[in-house]
Amino acid sequence: MTLASDASLKVALSRWENGHQIPDGTNRRLLADALGVPVADLGFDDPAPQPFAPKRLVGPDLVAYYESAFRLHVTADQVVGPADVRPVVMAQVKALEEARRSASGATAQRLLRASARYLELAGWLAQDSGDLKLAERLTARSGDQANVLGDDDFATYVTVRRAAIVSDAGRAQDALDLAQLAQRRAVGLPGATRALAGRQVALAAAQVEDTAATARAIDQALAAVREPTPADHPGHYCSPSYVHMEAAQALRVLGRSPDAIEHLVAALDAWPYHQERDQALCLARLADTHACLDAVDEACNAATASMAIHAAAPSARTARTLRRVRNRLSTHRRDPSVQPLLLRLAAVG
Repeated sequence: MTLASDASLKVALSRWENGHQIPDGTNRRLLADALGVPVADLGFDDPAPQPFAPKRLVGPDLVAYYESAFRLHVTADQVVGPADVRPVVMAQVKALEEARRSASGATAQRLLRASARYLELAGWLAQDSGDLKLAERLTARSGDQANVLGDDDFATYVTVRRAAIVSDAGRAQDALDLAQLAQRRAVGLPGATRALAGRQVALAAAQVEDTAATARAIDQALAAVREPTPADHPGHYCSPSYVHMEAAQALRVLGRSPDAIEHLVAALDAWPYHQERDQALCLARLADTHACLDAVDEACNAATASMAIHAAAPSARTARTLRRVRNRLSTHRRDPSVQPLLLRLAAVG
């Protein structure tokens, strides 16, 4: 048997020892004989065969799947909240990034549009789960893709969403700047986009204590939301009830709780079907506002109704609001009608 040179054997031995290469059958038998051990004891197991993974075909059918699944995710978020939807959406964000590498032409454009929508939804789910840093990062990526697409309506909508996240983070002036930018861009765009920009301006203006700007933005949002909205519009959830709920939040920031209650009651009187998650939030805000005014019975009734929905469609925003209700009602803990509710509120996640 002819062996390799000493220099070549030295290199081969080093590669075998480091796991960079596996010796063939002949060399294994020689090593086993030299070391006086069975071949199996050398530790050179053949790597497990890798399953065949055919290259994914990226075409219109794949894009249609993502578009259809997106609509289901949006519905599920409103019905069951973000916890169950978020992992699936994040996985599909990554899958879309991979698919875009193999796409071209019209298919690539549709995938980019789908990717922008998924990123915005993922940002919302992160925000509703309380992860504001991730929410801002995902939403910014969505906005970049919307600008690449040249979709002014969606890009403006994403700017509104960024303002909402920044507002939640307590950066009032930044939120107002973004909201006003969105409002300027929204001129001539669908009513839902203008309404969402208006209600975001109202909230941000309230946070910087601009009462006149808050009132003006609320009126503008309520006027715009009455215009018809296409079913596939990203702001499809923006109904008059939604704007009333958000107007109430702005008025609460300004300390106008009685006016806020009027808007919350108007919102709940005609709450849209299949928007349970936001309905729970609206009820929680009503409970919090009543509790702030020491209207104990009304606060208990609204909190009870909110918890019943929140149990099926949880949201970090609703949970935070219900915890505030508990803190406010704790001053009435000796009231027999309040004690059972406080125990239930203590269990809210």
